[in-house]
Amino acid sequence: MPDWNALVQERLRAADPPSFEEAEMIAELAAHLEDLYEESRGKGMCESDAIGQALGDIGGWRGLAGKLRRARGGEETMNYQSMNRRTKTLWLPGLIGLTASMVWLMILQRATLKPSMPGPWLHSGLAYMWYLVWLISQPLFGAAGAYLSRRAGGERLTELIASLFPAIVMFGVWVVLVACIVVTRYSHVSHQWPLVFAGALFWSVLPGLSLLLGGFLYLKTQNLARS
Repeated sequence: MPDWNALVQERLRAADPPSFEEAEMIAELAAHLEDLYEESRGKGMCESDAIGQALGDIGGWRGLAGKLRRARGGEETMNYQSMNRRTKTLWLPGLIGLTASMVWLMILQRATLKPSMPGPWLHSGLAYMWYLVWLISQPLFGAAGAYLSRRAGGERLTELIASLFPAIVMFGVWVVLVACIVVTRYSHVSHQWPLVFAGALFWSVLPGLSLLLGGFLYLKTQNLARS
């Protein structure tokens, strides 16, 4: 019994491994060829003649190959468009918001000569007053992320995620930090877990709420303006 799937894949010059659409078409044609082959064998035809008869009954292999290439090209185009849309509506607005927020933080850090109060924010060299200034300004960056996402045609959930992007990145940094502490069992930090979790609170959770507030207020204002 010949490997009909391999024969069809070779005739159609499909990719190896084939895509989902290609595999479906190959399986369908292979099943049809097998039926033709069994029918010819049932009439007493030898194996080689039955195979030739089955393959010969499938006319227009070139046309089928072209159809397969178009299906493959359509899939690649859809994947590219989906990736391009995700970049425009999520990654680009989120990265712009993250960059703007971090640049503003660096400016405030340079304005801080001597941090005046102890606390978790001293890890970034930022005094209490300037931290509050940075935190209060976060709704602007959240609104900017939501605005850029909506302008690119993003959906509501995507717009909110874009507004939260800086806090999501910071949360990821703290998760990695905690994982490193647990794995390496770094004794210098292991007894300072309250400061670690306080840092996550001050640099991810609270900014996240502030960013979300800005994004939500912007989207709410736009919805009211449209209605």
